[in-house]
Amino acid sequence: MSQMVVIGGGIAGLVLAASLGDGRALTIYQEPREASGSGEGTALALAPNAMRVLRNLGIADRVAAFGTQIFEYQILNHRGQLLQRVDLARLTKRWGEGFWCVPRSRLMAALALTANAGRSLNSAQKLVAINPMGAGYALRFSDNSTHFADYVVAADGIHSLVRRSLGPVAEELQYQGYFAFRGMARISHLGWKPSSAFQIWGQGREFGYARMNADYVYWYATWPSRSPEAILLPARKWLQEAFADWPESVGLLLDATSDRDVIVHPIYDLRQPALYLTGAYTLIGDAAHPMTPNLGQGACQAMVDGWVLGSYLRRQSPISAFRRYEEERRPHVAQVMHWSRQMGRAIHVRPRWQACSRNLVLSRTPHWMMQAVVGRTLGRPESLGSLRPEHASAGK
Repeated sequence: MSQMVVIGGGIAGLVLAASLGDGRALTIYQEPREASGSGEGTALALAPNAMRVLRNLGIADRVAAFGTQIFEYQILNHRGQLLQRVDLARLTKRWGEGFWCVPRSRLMAALALTANAGRSLNSAQKLVAINPMGAGYALRFSDNSTHFADYVVAADGIHSLVRRSLGPVAEELQYQGYFAFRGMARISHLGWKPSSAFQIWGQGREFGYARMNADYVYWYATWPSRSPEAILLPARKWLQEAFADWPESVGLLLDATSDRDVIVHPIYDLRQPALYLTGAYTLIGDAAHPMTPNLGQGACQAMVDGWVLGSYLRRQSPISAFRRYEEERRPHVAQVMHWSRQMGRAIHVRPRWQACSRNLVLSRTPHWMMQAVVGRTLGRPESLGSLRPEHASAGK
């Protein structure tokens, strides 16, 4: 039996394993930090495309039970004045799934439980080298162990070693000129509907938040920096000063956040998806298409990757499945990467006149156009089907 391995036990890798069910031999190599629950204390925005994947896997309700459904987005200026409201009801009806803010840890736990049933999960050391060997690949880890695979799926994140080692072209990450801060505030009341998510746009920076559950609100912020090495610490205290003149809700959320619950990292993306149509390997999630967070689609597109690739692997040989997956996914994720990058650039304009012009255009944009942008980002509901893996296999 041929040996297929997944490098990385994050969202994309676990969705792939779960979508294959227990009928496909597969080994997942993940670093110990991932196995111990990386992502505790943060949240994820899951759009209908991601929720459709979870529905197909049979765990959508289990994950949603720990989160809050979002029915509208409100975009404000830094003085708290409403610029745009996006009602999500039409898209929710079209997909048959809603928009949710959920704990990352709960999503990961549900995926791990589904993916690991009857499967080999190897909490290996860090992958340090991967090299072609015969018709397959030799994988060397930091504990000097070597493993062999006929086929490799790279789900090893934005700094993917597999992409850098096997890619036919040098894929250089692009620093986008700003840092992202993420945190969880323990706060039960802010004076707004829990079904609304907020984005506040300023000059070169933003702050957003959404309620995750009755006790916690998830928030994020961005700040420009010329260098990706200039991490600003201590992050929470610095943010309290940087956003002191913004709406009161921002200060309340930062006050209610523990220092240890703030995550800081520079924002990178790739110009094009790293889906090469070559080799006995493929890439999924951030390894294939790291994108800016401005459309909230990073994790969602990773989940779609895992489901689509798994759907082809259930019906075809690995090489054929890899190529079909890459051909299907490349055009759409390329668009989402571009739109997200452009949105980030619009949000982070620094001259005051540009920020004022942006706000004026946004406030006068028709509502149907805002819905259309979100809808095109999600893709087509029919592309993800509605069958759970065992039903799809039984119908072959």
